[in-house]
Amino acid sequence: MSGVGGVYFVAGELSRLGYIPLPTNRNTKGPDIIVSNQDFSKTVNIQVKTRKERNRIWPIGKPRKYGKTLYVFVALGRSKERPEFYVVPYDYVSGRYEEWQSKNKPRKSRFTFNFTFKKGDADKYKDKWTQLGLD
Repeated sequence: MSGVGGVYFVAGELSRLGYIPLPTNRNTKGPDIIVSNQDFSKTVNIQVKTRKERNRIWPIGKPRKYGKTLYVFVALGRSKERPEFYVVPYDYVSGRYEEWQSKNKPRKSRFTFNFTFKKGDADKYKDKWTQLGLD
């Protein structure tokens, strides 16, 4: 349930910021949200990954790119706290995956890669919605 909640928290935040978020169906292969600017002249695909804790470790599969793709990592925290959002370019996520893959043998489990930020990088991506490039 936290995954679905994360998608809707991201959609709500995008709407609050003046963008038009279009969440996809949960079982759709592809992005979790397609987001547009107000006149629909630009769009971006978003993959959302959600954690209940704020430990900044998200289990994800192999990164997937669908056109211009960004990842939004959501840390939900406690029930009355605002979630933390980390807006991360696809290339950063895929680079972290490649680093992990070069050090580990592939396993059968779908969620073998635990995404984490490099030391000091998390703050660079926290609430960086300008990376959408929709303005």
